[in-house]
Amino acid sequence: MRALELPLIRFLLLGAVLFFVERALAPRAIRDAGAVIEISAPEVDALRRDWTLRSGREPNEAERAALIAEAADEEVLFREALRLGLDRSDPVVRRRLIANLRFAANEPAGGDEALLREADALGMRRNDVVVRRRLVQAIEQRIEASARRRPPADRDLADTMAVHADRFEARAAWRFAHVLVSAERHPGDLPAAAERLRASLAAEGAGPEAAALRSDPFLLGNRYGPASEAEIASAFGANLARRVAELEPGRWSEPVRSVYGLHLIWVEERIPGRQVTLAEAGERVRLEFLSDRERQALREGVSALRSRYRIEVEGVPVAARFHP
Repeated sequence: MRALELPLIRFLLLGAVLFFVERALAPRAIRDAGAVIEISAPEVDALRRDWTLRSGREPNEAERAALIAEAADEEVLFREALRLGLDRSDPVVRRRLIANLRFAANEPAGGDEALLREADALGMRRNDVVVRRRLVQAIEQRIEASARRRPPADRDLADTMAVHADRFEARAAWRFAHVLVSAERHPGDLPAAAERLRASLAAEGAGPEAAALRSDPFLLGNRYGPASEAEIASAFGANLARRVAELEPGRWSEPVRSVYGLHLIWVEERIPGRQVTLAEAGERVRLEFLSDRERQALREGVSALRSRYRIEVEGVPVAARFHP
């Protein structure tokens, strides 16, 4: 191969990689213009098309404004990451840029640092979609980390429990016994077999202990609970769980169907739902508090960063433009 052909091949390979990266990033590209973030009409249309593809419908005006706001916020965070030099220090970014160049061409003299300089010359730090997403994620994590510096006080935890009361409750639960008439063992007369067993138990006055001897084998046993309706549904199916929640304790039910066959059910105890105490909630409420505070810190942090920029949206009247 002639010496002049190698630089030409390398140039063509680099051009192909950059073309691919540009196409991948195009739907969310926002041009950098100093303290102005400009979102073009084609870029807004690309956001709309992406939404439609994912949701199966056109976005309404509020959703369209939210898409533009999200794209602008992403650009704000990306610029902040560049300002802090995270593109130079983040190991994931370095590995990505080096891998891009090694894929596109022979490694030049100078190793990794030479590849990084070449990536800079080609604008890969800004144009590579993986690098961009990594830097946005890195700056988000920095903002969220600030929310974890001060440990929560008991009052903070109590307030969190009040706000998310539905997440900190001991749900109603049931203990019950059942006798199974297996669909596998009674393929031709399942309903009749279940009714015969029910009549027999009633005539004998049999309770759960005695009735267990009349059950077809069942892997989970003949007593279950205490368990919530959701837990019962997970084991027996939604139909049986719903009937358990409706039954009066202390007597056999009519046959209730599940995927296993028909069950005669004796509810032994219903345990009412209640709010758990702060001591019972323990680590769960602390994690919930920190999650709330991280989200708030991110909202406030992005808002503060966004105030440094003017958002310009092409083709949208001034009065209707997205204002941070």
